[in-house]
Amino acid sequence: MRALLTAEDDVRPELRPLLAWWEGADRPDRVRRWLARRPAARAILRALAEGTVPATHQGLDQLDDTNTVRYLRRVLVAAGVLPAHDEHLNRLQRWLHRTLADICDPQQRRIVHRYAHWHQLRRRRTRTGPHTPVTTGQAATVREHVNAAAAVLATLATAHRSLADLRQADVDQWLATAQVARRAELGAFLRWTHQERLTTVALPVLQWTGPRDRVDHEQRWAQARRLLHDDTLPTEARIAGLLVVLYAQTATNIRTLRFDQVHTTPNGARITFGTTPIDLPPTLATNSPSNSPPPCSPAASASTSAAPSPGSGPPPARGARTPPAPPLTANPPQTINPLAVSGLQPCTGQRLLAHLILQLRQPL
Repeated sequence: MRALLTAEDDVRPELRPLLAWWEGADRPDRVRRWLARRPAARAILRALAEGTVPATHQGLDQLDDTNTVRYLRRVLVAAGVLPAHDEHLNRLQRWLHRTLADICDPQQRRIVHRYAHWHQLRRRRTRTGPHTPVTTGQAATVREHVNAAAAVLATLATAHRSLADLRQADVDQWLATAQVARRAELGAFLRWTHQERLTTVALPVLQWTGPRDRVDHEQRWAQARRLLHDDTLPTEARIAGLLVVLYAQTATNIRTLRFDQVHTTPNGARITFGTTPIDLPPTLATNSPSNSPPPCSPAASASTSAAPSPGSGPPPARGARTPPAPPLTANPPQTINPLAVSGLQPCTGQRLLAHLILQLRQPL
């Protein structure tokens, strides 16, 4: 590792935190194996060591946007070489620059630029911050809206028309054929153009009335029991499923969990969503009258961007298979609890979840 980062018989001062971070990894052999399989990563690190690529976010932005570059950027941030930044927002801004450059018509480019920067990005920035960065899904949504705006303008230009010539019949035809844009993106753009007095046509907002189908109560807890007991499933998949079933966490919250949000305690494990920690009862605790479990903690929502841990490579490590869980006790609970009503004793699921989390984290 030192030889890779050494240029002119020394390591550049700005890269010394990276060397110390990697040398302090719990499993430095994983770092060496990952670098041995990634010639592109070795080339980037050599370029950083030689100074041909500046050790800055702007320097990395000059490289192709590959998974290797993204992972090394997160490593440099975690090691303290680079300051923390909103990765998805930065990538979205670079994508917008390329997309606008591909629009040949100056008038169309100006309209898309206004819509993208002063409407879509402005709204996104007001809802993000140091602890709530832009997520993958949010960035994808902005791209879809910008692409829809460009598609509308390109379709009108093909017919030698402008936004001022747009009529409701045109919009109805687009919605019927679904060839220009989906209703959500098309409606958002037309409402903005109507507000900016660029057109007289607008689509009303469709109010969300809730999910179409509710998950059956028994089906939900059947899924929970399978995730708790089926040791043929990957451990990380069981944990993700249990966080959805037991704590109503979203896929984004689960995907962006960091290692420092899971802590081991003398009494079991603790997991933090947002700012609220959830104490999971001891793994081997029993649900007997002489040893009643502590009350279950409520879950919170929201999370922050994921950061790699020393020695972890980009692919998530898979934990060992979980041994069969002990049978659930059949003693009725003293208080009404939705878990107990469904056949799960109070906090039994949380104890097994704590066991799964500890088992997954141990090999990492």
